[in-house]
Amino acid sequence: MRTNTAPALEGFVTGGGFERARQVDQIREAYALADSGGPEVKAAAQAAVVGDRAMLNDFIMVGQYVRQGLDDQRAAHDAQIAGMLQSGRRVADSASAMAADARAAHYRAVGSAARAAEFAAEARG
Repeated sequence: MRTNTAPALEGFVTGGGFERARQVDQIREAYALADSGGPEVKAAAQAAVVGDRAMLNDFIMVGQYVRQGLDDQRAAHDAQIAGMLQSGRRVADSASAMAADARAAHYRAVGSAARAAEFAAEARG
């Protein structure tokens, strides 16, 4: 390859040099994805690195994108659940505040009823 000639290029491509270089590149990419990807991508990348060439090639060409889609779905689901939980907490906090207000109103009403009974007794008596 360093001679920059057609025979050198042909020898590289047909002599297995291209396939070896491609595999090295794919292994590097799989290791990078194992370090940086989400849970699904990491697991698939780790399996691809220890698997055979076909498995590695399939992961790099297709599998990483499928697994990234699964990671994205999981992240969207987790965000949706977190939003629902936050909404539920707000509703619960509001209900708690309303219950406290109702309790205070009840005590005021009981006190007012007692005072009204006292006034009624005084008025009769």
